[in-house]
Amino acid sequence: MQKVIQGLRQKLYRAQNALKQAKGEKVKKNLELLINDLRHDIGYLLFTCGEYEKGLAMYQGLSWKTHGEGKYHGICWGLIQMRYYDAAWKLLNKGLKRYPESPCLLNAMGVLHRDLYHDYEALQYFEKALHRNPKNYSILFNKANVLCDFNFYEEAASIYRQCIKNNPYDPYNFVMLGHCHLETGYPEEAVGFFKSARDLWDVPEAFNGLYRAYEDMGLSNEARLIAEEGLRKFPDKDSRLYLNLANAYHNRGWLDEAKEVLQRGLKKFPDDEDLSELLKKIEDDSDDPKKGSNLPILLAIILNNIRHLLAPLEKSHRRRANNGGSGFHRYQCMSI
Repeated sequence: MQKVIQGLRQKLYRAQNALKQAKGEKVKKNLELLINDLRHDIGYLLFTCGEYEKGLAMYQGLSWKTHGEGKYHGICWGLIQMRYYDAAWKLLNKGLKRYPESPCLLNAMGVLHRDLYHDYEALQYFEKALHRNPKNYSILFNKANVLCDFNFYEEAASIYRQCIKNNPYDPYNFVMLGHCHLETGYPEEAVGFFKSARDLWDVPEAFNGLYRAYEDMGLSNEARLIAEEGLRKFPDKDSRLYLNLANAYHNRGWLDEAKEVLQRGLKKFPDDEDLSELLKKIEDDSDDPKKGSNLPILLAIILNNIRHLLAPLEKSHRRRANNGGSGFHRYQCMSI
């Protein structure tokens, strides 16, 4: 991806230099359009790489006259990702006054509402966007995510399948379809979808999903192995990968190993509450002579298996942050 961005930057520099030397009005206009198109494309790619400040700078350089809709959309995308929600809210409302029929801006407003846990409002905006662009798979994906928030997993799964037909090369469609199967009690089928996502393009969410599926099936050894593989491949991407492996070790009674994983995770993600909470629990267990490393491993495994037998009795609803993918959004509705 960085090579693609570098190539586009070189084209941008050449176009900017050519504009300085251009004389005819038609030539200047064409070069200005090219420069704006390149800024738009570079900004989009920077966002997909997580470089939001750099991407935001590219979108801010777009012309309001020729790329106004894309400029509103791109700037708001960056602001939402950086959690500047107030600024995004004000700019999106301003943009929708100028472009009230824009599916991109309606979609972005839906994403903003969902980030703020205004799920009903988010669904309404996604419906409005789909009314204007009914086949846009980015908006369909976002609508399906909100349906998951409402526990309408079968309806969401139908949309994710439609997204797969539209774009069979996007791993996140498979990740979310896997989670729909997990939440409805079909972990075996979920494994297949998570593996499909992993085979398409290694993403940490596929490993999170596989870990949960194996845990739900009572396959503790497979869960541990996939947790180790996921963290080995993505040590900087997702705090849940540390949480998965620490839980896998903790469930086997390997408290020292679990603590070491959590301590590493907190160095990477110092504000993660789940990592801190589990570390405190393990340290408390270690201080209790009746718990921790004195607990035989066989007994720990037996207790873990009992927990799996009781798992179906628990409420299926989980926090969005731990739903392994329902926090994803699709922002890009405009061709680049």
